[in-house]
Amino acid sequence: MPAVPTWGKPCNRLHYDFITWPLLIKKAGDLRQSKPDEYDRRLRKAILDDMLARNYLRLSGH
Repeated sequence: MPAVPTWGKPCNRLHYDFITWPLLIKKAGDLRQSKPDEYDRRLRKAILDDMLARNYLRLSGH
């Protein structure tokens, strides 16, 4: 059985926007801590978008 990738483009983008860019490039800090509500909202959407893009929800009947 092939490995299932855990990250798609939406989750990768969120990771870049909230972690990579602020920590490594701007040296400003982790936005997950300073903007937890926005991060949570965008994380849930990114996960759903990744799952829909890979047909996980349609295949599982949800």
